[in-house]
Amino acid sequence: MRQLVTLTGNILAEFTAEYADDTRGKTHRARADSFQTGGKGINVARMAQRLGLPATAVYIAGGPVGGLCEAWLRGQPFRSRRVDAPADARAGWVVRTPGGAETTYLGADRPVDPPVWRKAVEAARPGEDTAAALCGSVPGWTAEHTAAVSEIWFPDGTPDGTPAGPAYLDTYGKPLAELAVLPWTAVKINLDEFERLEGADPADGTMEARLRRIAATSAAQTWIVTDGGNPVSVLSRDEGYFQRQPPDIQLVSPTGSGDVFLATLIAERARGASLRKACAEALRLSAANAAHPGVAEFPLGG
Repeated sequence: MRQLVTLTGNILAEFTAEYADDTRGKTHRARADSFQTGGKGINVARMAQRLGLPATAVYIAGGPVGGLCEAWLRGQPFRSRRVDAPADARAGWVVRTPGGAETTYLGADRPVDPPVWRKAVEAARPGEDTAAALCGSVPGWTAEHTAAVSEIWFPDGTPDGTPAGPAYLDTYGKPLAELAVLPWTAVKINLDEFERLEGADPADGTMEARLRRIAATSAAQTWIVTDGGNPVSVLSRDEGYFQRQPPDIQLVSPTGSGDVFLATLIAERARGASLRKACAEALRLSAANAAHPGVAEFPLGG
């Protein structure tokens, strides 16, 4: 595998500002501000490129806000490809204060039209030398969205179809419920998403037993469930079940740590690392991300 392509259906024009405090009901003037384009697939592409795996971020965006996102992405070290949409891209505001918790305000989601989605899925198709990752939410999900992924990424259009290259899934809600049955190289989700998909009492069996029940309904090769600073749980058809504990850190911002985990996992697997080794490195770097502000901006050797 020589490159990675990510697909983001719900991009974010992200404005970040630092304030002395965030008392409600007052007008505050920022001491510093910045702009970046966010979204899970964008974050994964950024981190993969830092790790030496050439990456292209395919994303859906429309309107003037989409133009801001495109301009920012053109200045990044990874490549990007915009699939135009009729609706303006969503915007969000990140508020930081000294010693306080980071707060994010997100704009309304923009439903993705099925024809636009199909075009984006085609642009992000996995190939012989290309891994693909479908990342984040896709508002307005329908059976047409499911069919596009199944037919284009998994050629036979059935759960037994085999993608042309490694294919990773990190989504939630209805897209996760409908896509998880397909033969992904790995499905990576957090514990909350897993429990919503499972739809059962979390106390009903060990984590291994619960994962095996979900895996029995899916053709995915590997399931990975993260849980913040708690152990990550992994079930693989080749390497069985195991857990790994993340490093202890002083939490600064968890934003994007799951994306750093996925990018590192993909990059390590592309180098031939075992799943266990890849997960260990992914945990090390995702913890480092959570111990620093920003996304994928921490020192790699730290």
